[in-house]
Amino acid sequence: MLQKYRLLSKAEAVRAIHCPASEEEAFAARRRLIYEELLILQLGIGRMKNRGAARTGAPMQKMSPEPFWALLPFSPTGAQRRAVEEILTDMSGETSMNRLLQGDVGSGKTLVAAAAIWACIRSGYQAALLAPHGNPGLPSTPRTSTACSPPSGCGWPCSPAA
Repeated sequence: MLQKYRLLSKAEAVRAIHCPASEEEAFAARRRLIYEELLILQLGIGRMKNRGAARTGAPMQKMSPEPFWALLPFSPTGAQRRAVEEILTDMSGETSMNRLLQGDVGSGKTLVAAAAIWACIRSGYQAALLAPHGNPGLPSTPRTSTACSPPSGCGWPCSPAA
């Protein structure tokens, strides 16, 4: 590959990036190191995709989130309902779920995560919600612990870590 793409060896590139003899050598060193970094990134992404296709070791039964929604003192948004439906479908699939939930601060990502945790626990599995400690963008943390604990009916023991 080095010959095909006219790249420096690793040793030459490292030396030339720190002490180039010319501008051309600095460019060649930078090009070689960037090529290697992108190659490693692509190989890693390919590995992750293949690993994600593995059969899950924890298949869950698809369940309706309606009992969870009934525990809330408000109605979830349509987007929250759709996200939870998609996640519960993924969780009941035969392959491991690999999902990123994005949204603005206050858009209900924690609620969607809580619904997925609820379904996981109802299926007999354990779950954890990880969030930055003391993040002012997480105003729902105290409400989450209150909404999850008895007597609200959900019955899962949760309390924010100190």
